[in-house]
Amino acid sequence: MAALHRFLRGRFVDAVFAPRIDLHGKRIIVTGCAAGSIGFQTARILASWGADVIVTTRKNPAAIAAALRAQIERAPQHGRIDAHALDLADASSTNTFAAWVLENRGERLDVLVNN
Repeated sequence: MAALHRFLRGRFVDAVFAPRIDLHGKRIIVTGCAAGSIGFQTARILASWGADVIVTTRKNPAAIAAALRAQIERAPQHGRIDAHALDLADASSTNTFAAWVLENRGERLDVLVNN
C-alpha cells in the first residue's frame, strides 16, 4: 500500500508544470471557466503569466472574474481579466459575445482555449 501511495503521489503531487513564459501583450479567450474547472485554472495561469484573458461562462461571469483577480493579484505583472457570458450552444449568445469582443478588444486574438 505504501508503494502505491508513493507512486501516485509522485505522479500527481510532484508533477512537472509548464515553465513560466512571458505572455504580456497576448490576448486570450478561455471558454468554460466555471469555478473549479480546468478552464478556470487555465485562465488563472495564463493571466498570472501576463496575458490579457477574457473568461467566459454560462452563469455569473463577473463572480468568476473577481475570483480569478483575487487569486492572481499577488502575481508580479499579471495580465488583465475580463469576463462575459457565453453559451456556445446558443447562436444568439455567441453572436452577442463576438460583437462585445470586437467592440471592446478589437479584431486581434492570439489564442483561443475552447474548453
